[in-house]
Amino acid sequence: MKICPKCKIEKPLTDFHKSRVRKCKSCYNEYARHYWAENRNKIQSWPSRSRTALRKINRRNHLKRKFNLMPEDITDVCMVCGSKNLNGRALSVDHCHVTGRVRGVLCGGCNVALGAVKDNPITLRTLSIYLESQNESSEIEAVC
Repeated sequence: MKICPKCKIEKPLTDFHKSRVRKCKSCYNEYARHYWAENRNKIQSWPSRSRTALRKINRRNHLKRKFNLMPEDITDVCMVCGSKNLNGRALSVDHCHVTGRVRGVLCGGCNVALGAVKDNPITLRTLSIYLESQNESSEIEAVC
């Protein structure tokens, strides 16, 4: 149960939106209808945004909210392999899942590899030693 700050009525959680809206659904809908009626011309004059623009806005808001970062704070180069963000996909913000501290920016492949070893440096070192011991030819090193 939750109390709506607008109507002051205690209602079940299903009567509230799952988003950040604090008002109950009926109070919010009333507010939205009123806002739309009073600001119709202003709203209709807003430029429509492309999916790409919305993705950038959403990513910016996510980075700010979750990591207290701005996109300018993030490089476009993976901190492990040095690859640039060439395919248009955003690089991943690598962070400690225990403390939340940001460690750096990784490409998708390096981020998945780090996740596969569960952020364990000992496992990563052991995997590196194993891989180096199996490489008998310099041709293989160049391919990998």
